[in-house]
Amino acid sequence: MTRTTSFALRVLPLLGVVAITTPFAAAAPATVAVEAGAASGADAEVGAVAAIVVTGTRAGGRLADDTIQAVDVISSEQLASLGTADVAGALNRLLASVSVPRPHNTVGSEAVRPLVMRGLAPDQVLVLVNGKRRNQGAFLNTGGALGRGTNPTDLAAIPVSAIERIEVLRDGASARYGSDAIAGVINIILKSQADGGSVNATFGRYKEGDGYRRELQAHTAIALGSAGALNLALEGQNNSATNRAGADTSPEAALDRLTGQITQRIGAPALQSGKFAFNGEYRVSDALNLYAFGTLSRREAESYYSRQRGVGGVATAYPNGFLPTYQPVIEDQALVVGSKGQWGDWRYDLSLDWGRNEYSPYIKSFNTALYNATRSSPTDFYNGTYESSQLVANFNVARSFELGLVAPVSLAFGIERQSQRLKLQAGDPASWFGAGALAMPGISPLSAGAWRRHSLASYIDVEGKLSQELSVSLAARHERYSDFGSSVSGSLAARYDFNRRVALRAAISNGFRAPTLTQQYYSSIQTQGQDLGAGVVTVQSGAFAVDSPVARLLGARDLKPEKSRSQTLGLVLRPSDALSLTLDGYRIEVRDRINLSSSFPVTSTAVRNYLQRNGITDANYQSARYMTNAADTTTTGLDVSGEYRWKLANGDRARGTLTYGYNRSRIDRLADSPAILTQLAIPVRLVERREIGQLTDTNPRQKLILGGDYTLRAANLDLHASVNRFGAFSILSNTNASLDQRFKRKWTLDVSASHTFRRDWRWTVGVENLTNIRPDRTRPENNTGGSFQYTSYSPLSADGAFYYTSLNYSW
Repeated sequence: MTRTTSFALRVLPLLGVVAITTPFAAAAPATVAVEAGAASGADAEVGAVAAIVVTGTRAGGRLADDTIQAVDVISSEQLASLGTADVAGALNRLLASVSVPRPHNTVGSEAVRPLVMRGLAPDQVLVLVNGKRRNQGAFLNTGGALGRGTNPTDLAAIPVSAIERIEVLRDGASARYGSDAIAGVINIILKSQADGGSVNATFGRYKEGDGYRRELQAHTAIALGSAGALNLALEGQNNSATNRAGADTSPEAALDRLTGQITQRIGAPALQSGKFAFNGEYRVSDALNLYAFGTLSRREAESYYSRQRGVGGVATAYPNGFLPTYQPVIEDQALVVGSKGQWGDWRYDLSLDWGRNEYSPYIKSFNTALYNATRSSPTDFYNGTYESSQLVANFNVARSFELGLVAPVSLAFGIERQSQRLKLQAGDPASWFGAGALAMPGISPLSAGAWRRHSLASYIDVEGKLSQELSVSLAARHERYSDFGSSVSGSLAARYDFNRRVALRAAISNGFRAPTLTQQYYSSIQTQGQDLGAGVVTVQSGAFAVDSPVARLLGARDLKPEKSRSQTLGLVLRPSDALSLTLDGYRIEVRDRINLSSSFPVTSTAVRNYLQRNGITDANYQSARYMTNAADTTTTGLDVSGEYRWKLANGDRARGTLTYGYNRSRIDRLADSPAILTQLAIPVRLVERREIGQLTDTNPRQKLILGGDYTLRAANLDLHASVNRFGAFSILSNTNASLDQRFKRKWTLDVSASHTFRRDWRWTVGVENLTNIRPDRTRPENNTGGSFQYTSYSPLSADGAFYYTSLNYSW
């Protein structure tokens, strides 16, 4: 795991060379409000600049405090102050409407972390970069982590140092952007300045002495004459693993006389990555403004499966037993090219958007079946590759019309064509021979293949002020997919300003999310601890494509798209120029939610005979599952956001923020279990209690963040503290309700201090989770062998307090 970071560290100094040879001048940073409701009056009082928001509107951008729908704005300064190169982790620490757990040992989710907005699924959030659709990841979450069965976008592929701001639209937006925007939209705006830059180094570790974090970030801006600019950013990470495993009390440990010892490695993965981004624009004329931006990343992680005993053929390579080492490699590339400009009264934007994500699992293990057949087995396996890609062509035109109202009416419409592709490449023959490599067999040639689909969409968007007080937005979109048909989405939103202190906003919309190709055709076999109806046991579990023979024989059906209906009602209050408060209530109904089914035990004689009679003769898994339209759900919730700014007579500044999120999901309808499960006496339903809990109770219903910032002007010192409250959550058992566990709410404290010296240098020291709070420990009955002390579902990391320092030089 050295190639990625070594490459990044070699290339990183080149940005400094480019910067030194480029004329530059110090740029004044702009501060934007965390919540869209922040008033320009308060901003003026503290010397801030009001943010222009482009997400959720095609009317040429609005001031953040004028948006019709709720939009949070996260500035580059806020991102830089957190000391992290993880976009999802930064949003988790800044927004209560967002939850990002830190899974461990979950077959990939520790490297591609799930992000949940408003309690919905990770892939029900649409990610844009500069307003263009970001390609989805190839990874499918099939492990013991929140959002099982989801196929999220890989936010970790985007370097934080390239980001100017992040706009988070907390409302359904399928009518504007298409599939996936059921819970909301994350729009990442890249830096576009013509001069300046920075270099930042961060180092930190956990209180227990492990989990070292080493990160380098750099950004530079280059003027392209007087007509354009090019921004470049590069990041490198080299982070070591943590281990929070408990004492082993399993029968296997007793056989090897290891009872009471730490035999497992359970915690955050070791991680190395290199990321690059560019954003360029060149104005040829008013009618032709060329632009291009893109990212390139490679990430290597390392985590572990449960210990394997040194018996039989395994003893030839590992006489004392071993921990199978899981080493996924994630590569992501994205490129957008286009032109925009003004033709008379019309504005146009023509773009071509390409993206590709590749997930390649490697594993250090042993193939017992291959050893028995040949008296030899490798210990390093390439398990194949999951590759997803997209190509999006978009043409959008817009203009304003004078209709005699208090302001011009904006009209926008366009067309968009998407082409998507999924490719599964088989692993080395040794990885899938027989039962395959222990812990995780490779992709077999029977599961390998390539699949494509395309869609064509047309949309229209109208926005205007019907009176001085009333603003209205209307959008509609028709989209037709080649594999499941068409969908029509609409949205109506309005805002009424009673005066400059009080406003109401509301929206109603319907939306959809198309099942991804990965959800339809993904296939893998993994070692997991599963509750198959008789308590948690460790098994080889197969996840099969819905059209595979095994899945069809066990009742799988073609996936349908998810359909949603949402309503929101918000109140915007500005009691004074320095104080703002917003409250947004919402209700989101989702029909035919796509989820991973329960795991069906297939070891009984009846099931084995049934599968064999139908041509399924392999026996290298003890349970099987597939994707399904599991349920209809309704989610209700409330988002609260507040901010208070003030400036003291001596020039010191202070700022207090509050963000609170509440959401509750209920099941309206469960999909019926296939009759074949009853006929084969399989004691598990299509959607068992544990899966129901994933949709309703496993994501915390509440989250609170109270933040405080104080700037001592004379000392050039910035102080920050935030109190975080993570709500309670529950994990349900398939066996019986007596094994359910309720995990209590937890409070944590983050603190940091930054000192600016010689104008260009900034030194920061900080602590995440200063009080070293951990999640509740898992009950002994649910803790496999005593080693798995902590659940992977907790939004609070089990790693404890983290200490860090960073040094930044900017110009």
